[in-house]
Amino acid sequence: MTAFADIVEAESSDASGVFDAILKAADRVELDDEALQSKLVMVSMDGATVNQGSRSGVGRRFKDHLDRDDIMIGWCVNHRFELGILDTIKHKMGENDNMIALVEEVVDFVFRFYYGSPRRRRIVKHISQLLDEDPAYFSGFSGTRWLASRLRAYKALWKNLPAVIMHFEEATNGRGEEANKCKGYLRKLKSARTIQALYFLIDMLEVLEPVSVAFQKEDLFVSEIQRKLSTALVEFEALKHESGAKYSQFKDNFTDGVLMCGKLLQHSVELVGGNVLATEQNLHALATAMMDALNQRFAFLNETPYREFSMLDHQMMPPLHAPAQLALYGNQEMRCLLGFFERFFDADEQGAMMRQWPKLKVAVANQKSLSPVQVYGNLLAAQPTDLDKILRIVSLALTLSPSTAGVERGFSAMNNIKTTTRHGLSNKVLSNLMRINSSKTEVADFDPCPAISHWLASAKRPRKIVKVPKGPTHHGRRRGAADVQEEDTHHDAEDPLLPLPPPDSDSEAGSDNEYMA
Repeated sequence: MTAFADIVEAESSDASGVFDAILKAADRVELDDEALQSKLVMVSMDGATVNQGSRSGVGRRFKDHLDRDDIMIGWCVNHRFELGILDTIKHKMGENDNMIALVEEVVDFVFRFYYGSPRRRRIVKHISQLLDEDPAYFSGFSGTRWLASRLRAYKALWKNLPAVIMHFEEATNGRGEEANKCKGYLRKLKSARTIQALYFLIDMLEVLEPVSVAFQKEDLFVSEIQRKLSTALVEFEALKHESGAKYSQFKDNFTDGVLMCGKLLQHSVELVGGNVLATEQNLHALATAMMDALNQRFAFLNETPYREFSMLDHQMMPPLHAPAQLALYGNQEMRCLLGFFERFFDADEQGAMMRQWPKLKVAVANQKSLSPVQVYGNLLAAQPTDLDKILRIVSLALTLSPSTAGVERGFSAMNNIKTTTRHGLSNKVLSNLMRINSSKTEVADFDPCPAISHWLASAKRPRKIVKVPKGPTHHGRRRGAADVQEEDTHHDAEDPLLPLPPPDSDSEAGSDNEYMA
């Protein structure tokens, strides 16, 4: 779970300034050095040098400040994943061929061409209806990082391809800047190499997009990273030997320079130029480069303690009908994990955990249909006595935050609160609004009494609470403060919805009356 701490203005943007600001924010939520010393397990950040620097980065400063080398310094797994893919798309293929850059340029132009003009959107929608096609919303990716957005942009062009080409052909008959732009991009759009690469990229991103979405979830369990990444790599290898759904559609319906496309494959588009076989080889090289980039960026999964956490993935455990394999599964990894976190578990606790480890495997091995968070969350809620020790290492694993996507959603929420028309918000007010926004409590379940009591008690001078009744006007005028204060002398002490007046000096000594709502 991601919780909001506070907004603190850093004195500088270097590692020292960022680190000091984090300590100040932590201290405001009662996480002082003593609490961090005894509880901190992992510091998860993005890949900026100021954070990940091995000598003086923020992560290194946490280890030095608390004198603990066992603190895990994490780099958001989704950032690793995205950067590995996008860097390969932008740079690896650029060494020999620029067709990937060409696809990105065309997709981006088509998005901007329709995004800024309702008239153009109406025209292409009308053309789609004439062609009996279902128009798709044009999506852009210039301001986004996640692969899901990129996939939507590619698929929008793929789905609208017949209507877009027909619209561009019609626009080239005019004059002016719009016609000239359409002529240039129409040539790129009707290039066989561009469309071939578009179809292949859609297949690749459909393999990668579920992994990207999974890495953005707050309930991502540390042991799931390796399994989901391995699944993507296996599917990538399969694309090199057997074409995906979209690329197979391209190869089956592209003949003699004519591509049949559309939802029923009934519309023909003439494509020009390009060696299909050479382009396919380059695309396979791109898939290989992406696999190499992902293996390199996720090499940390083979290091302690990430490697050992993978044995907690119950979906990878042998089934109960293979007791010999289940009995040996993960024993060495569990010993190594307990040794790494020996600060939190003494020798007696480690011995008890190893004795309860077989019982935990039996309890979770056959729950393959549930996610690790669901399985272990249920056990932590039930707290069975025969698993009380081993569940401590499970609880520690659940506290790890391998992804910072939840933090980035917090920044998005802050931008929605502090808009250009509310730029005068102070950090204190913005922090309060952010804390309310990040609260998981539903309005119906919210108890306002503690907040009201704090508000009443925190005043420098006693607050006077009066009841302002609703109703018709009094003697032809609205009820004023004098009327309200006069009526407050007959305040109903049984009304649970109204604050009780403070006792006066003549009230009984030791009265138990309190302000409440």
